[in-house]
Amino acid sequence: MSRTLELSRYVVEGDQEQQLLAKREAMVKAAKENFAGLIDVTLAKLDDGSYVDAWIWEDRTFCEAAMAQVEGVPAVVDWLQHIGEDVSMEFGT
Repeated sequence: MSRTLELSRYVVEGDQEQQLLAKREAMVKAAKENFAGLIDVTLAKLDDGSYVDAWIWEDRTFCEAAMAQVEGVPAVVDWLQHIGEDVSMEFGT
């Protein structure tokens, strides 16, 4: 097994940013409780106003399993609706 980095970049509309940030802690807590293999999560706002979200997993299989189960975790689904546009999603080991 090798650790996997899931790197997502997205844009949040101005009126959604406060809610996205306010719900972040609860979303991360729910993700850690419901998604096996999740090690750490970090969010950064870039100079252009977009966000980069880095999720570190024990292995890529845990990441893929979580993506298949995301609809079953209300706090994650609620948080995701504040994202305006997905710019990119990349994976690395």
